[in-house]
Amino acid sequence: MDGKRYQKNSTPTDLMIAIIYLTRGNDESEIKSKRVKQAWSIKREMICEGKFVKLTQHPNWLKIEKEKYIEIDDSSKLVQRIFDMYTSGIGGNLIANQLNNEKIKPFSKNGKKFTFSSIERLLKNPAVIGRCDIVSPPKENYYPKIISDSIWYQAQSIRQKNNHYKGTRNDSKKINFLGGIAFCRECGSSLVRYSCGPQSKRYQYLVCSSAKYGNHKMDLIDYKIAQETIVMAIYQCNFLNNFIDSNKPEINEGNIEALSGKLIEVQNRIINVCDAIEETNSKDLKSRLNSLQLEKTEIENKIIYEKKIISERQYNLSTKDLFIRTVYQKIDDNNFRMRIRSYFRSIVKAAYIWKDNDPKGIVVHIRFKDTTDEITAINKDCDGEKSMVLLNGEPLSFSNFNRSVWYDFKGNQNCLDPFFLKEYKNNC
Repeated sequence: MDGKRYQKNSTPTDLMIAIIYLTRGNDESEIKSKRVKQAWSIKREMICEGKFVKLTQHPNWLKIEKEKYIEIDDSSKLVQRIFDMYTSGIGGNLIANQLNNEKIKPFSKNGKKFTFSSIERLLKNPAVIGRCDIVSPPKENYYPKIISDSIWYQAQSIRQKNNHYKGTRNDSKKINFLGGIAFCRECGSSLVRYSCGPQSKRYQYLVCSSAKYGNHKMDLIDYKIAQETIVMAIYQCNFLNNFIDSNKPEINEGNIEALSGKLIEVQNRIINVCDAIEETNSKDLKSRLNSLQLEKTEIENKIIYEKKIISERQYNLSTKDLFIRTVYQKIDDNNFRMRIRSYFRSIVKAAYIWKDNDPKGIVVHIRFKDTTDEITAINKDCDGEKSMVLLNGEPLSFSNFNRSVWYDFKGNQNCLDPFFLKEYKNNC
């Protein structure tokens, strides 16, 4: 600081000089800190009053002209496209991959390509609906609004539902529609997708998340067999009727998604206000808390009303004939996987999966949310005689089903459903 070197033989005077220099440096640091805080305090007051403040970290899809934030056409359209893709069921990884394949430049100047993190940051940035959140309470309509409130809250609701997925995805090209419903029978932990093998041919398995850390033996469950077993078992027990019934039009649940997203936001505001009340005990904050609680109750009532309307209707996302003919072709299509994943999460409470004595055989026990019915599917893979589906412990009879269902979905009879292959041949 002062260009001197202090040693053991330095005099007390030298030490006093060093202390003075250090004290002055600390004082200057405090003065600078106070000036910065004061400047930001003035900026926040101006934002609360709706006045223009030039922020170095303003949204990348906006530019500054004549002391105003103006939309950049191409960037704002890209923001709208990303939100439309996300609310239609496409995840952050797939969105990033698609934009990179189209060689679209990211928003940030230093960014070379879109990533899951950059998409996620955009999806949770309230500036897209014009909100400036660096002040409390946030200032609405401070920036130009890029997307509608409905789309914003719908996206937040979807993000909240997907929030339990942590870590990197080992196969971002294919959505894991068993995530959140598949569990280990031994310890109750979630089953996660696990990849192994060379990059040219990856093998997909389900493994217990606790077993990965050595809590018990780790069994590798073939992912493809597990997903087909669950789909066909639920289908055979008529729990896919709402999904494949073609007599009613598709119902858009966007209103519930939007309301759920808004409810999450209000709940977070209530938590912040409660924390502030503990520190200041302000009457204004208490009044704001009451209004937020009333708003929360109003939103909850709206959600109940919307769910009641939907529950009174029977609806589907595809026709029965389309499902039967194309399920195995569409099972690798991410749009189809997203739709069937959403449906499974709405009806399935838990699906416990474990390996059978057969090398490739598995057993699946499925419990549902709104009914006490339980399904047990035993898939021996190559042995149709020993494979079966039980509903509440009772084996299902082949006569309960339409025989045409078990024809090969490509249009021939060479690949009948493995559960009843043996019985079908005997009845024919």
